[in-house]
Amino acid sequence: MLRVLAAVADPPRASTLTVHVTAYDWWWKATYSTPSGAIFATANEIHIPTGEPVQIELESADVIHAFWVPALAGKTQAIPGQINRQWIQADQPGVWRGQCTQFCGPQHAHMALEVVAEPPDAFARWTGNQARPATLPGNAAAQHGEQVFMAHCAACHTVRGTEATGAQGPDLTHLASRRLIAAGTLANTSANRLDWIAHAQRIKPVSLMPGIVLTPAEARDLAAWLDTLQ
Repeated sequence: MLRVLAAVADPPRASTLTVHVTAYDWWWKATYSTPSGAIFATANEIHIPTGEPVQIELESADVIHAFWVPALAGKTQAIPGQINRQWIQADQPGVWRGQCTQFCGPQHAHMALEVVAEPPDAFARWTGNQARPATLPGNAAAQHGEQVFMAHCAACHTVRGTEATGAQGPDLTHLASRRLIAAGTLANTSANRLDWIAHAQRIKPVSLMPGIVLTPAEARDLAAWLDTLQ
């Protein structure tokens, strides 16, 4: 049986791209290495080029999870201390939703992701942008918003190009370029980002994201800075 499963799991041809996906309670980290040697991470959104098999390396940082994008491949478990592999391929551009299918705690149902398939030239532009650090804030409001982020968020989140190097939560260097936040729970709008920051425990109880109390001015300027993270 194991020999049969291994044969079925073989890719149709050699993968040119490997994405390392780490499952956490309750979100997904996707790490890429570019041909130039740059390494970057995103969260809950995996971009792939169309027409090419992509190898997904899966592991878990805490408990057992399972990676499933039903339109593209079957289920594969993400296990602490072990690398499992899966291959996915999309022959047409599109967006496909995935989900953790191994019960992993109270927010298991809110542990989704998206696979975004795009033509190779568009994928190359995306990786080029993602590998760059965050842009410098261009006005006083965004500059103050960056200071607010450093005071309240930098211990848990990384934004490359800034002093924020936290590793507890998702890398937010290009947060504003993503379609969804909170592992597929909310559309990625400025208003929803502020709602998540202030009320994470109402939206996703017992997640590691705390609710953060900000003044109206702090919230406004933080929103202005987060909007620049394209």
